Amino acid sequence: MNYDNNNVSILFNTTATGASTPTFAPQVTFPTGPGPYPISIADFNSDGKPDLAVGLGGLSILLNTTPAGAAIPAFATQVPFATGSVPFSVSTGDFNADGKPDLAVANIDSNSVSILLNTTPTGAATPTFAPKIDFTTGTQPVSVSIGDFNGDGKPDLAVSNYNSNNVSILLNTTLTGAATPNFAPQVTFPTGIVPYLMGVGDFNGDGKPDLAVPNIGGSNTVSILLNTTSKVTAVTATTPDGTYGVGSTIAITVTFDALSPSPARPNSN
Repeated sequence: MNYDNNNVSILFNTTATGASTPTFAPQVTFPTGPGPYPISIADFNSDGKPDLAVGLGGLSILLNTTPAGAAIPAFATQVPFATGSVPFSVSTGDFNADGKPDLAVANIDSNSVSILLNTTPTGAATPTFAPKIDFTTGTQPVSVSIGDFNGDGKPDLAVSNYNSNNVSILLNTTLTGAATPNFAPQVTFPTGIVPYLMGVGDFNGDGKPDLAVPNIGGSNTVSILLNTTSKVTAVTATTPDGTYGVGSTIAITVTFDALSPSPARPNSN
């Protein structure tokens, strides 16, 4: 990502197997929106090739058109999509479980995260996404990461909020195949001073995704937030099988594990 040149560079790996020194072909650049900074990679048109999503001055998708085995990369002209103000971080996840990678964009100047559901047909030459749906975050969100924080099989959102010194967790409540994304209201957890870009990983080996948040506000620390969220282990419909019309009531029993929901604990040492 070349912020001042408004483009992205692709460098093909030419390193020989087992070599002690890496080698790459000369860069090939492709135009983006103004001031590209965040980038995310996913196969947006399901053709087996990794495509690019680039943000900051605006959100752009560049579809990969490189032939297999080619020595020079090729990408289609960028296609812009509307987000909130100043899309500072971009991540991908299949939020409606339709097999397509969708987009989550943290908008630093509008205190929101935009979700854009992928509607691109397989093999299409032009990407398409549903109009953005915005969800409220803390103040000046600078990073959005994806993880299944409550163990229900849906990708949830973790957002670090630069100016409110906390992290927002938004649990995904989107129905499978839905045309509109849904997320529960944010729940916030404190971090150190000025949290920035964030990582997700299972730091204590309990099978739950935890958070690592570097704090750049002069404290030179990283906050580790261990996930203690109760896990959904079963969802059972107790209403008899059958066809029910609009307005019918169906009873659902949700089973959790032994843990109760409790705030994550930051450790900024």
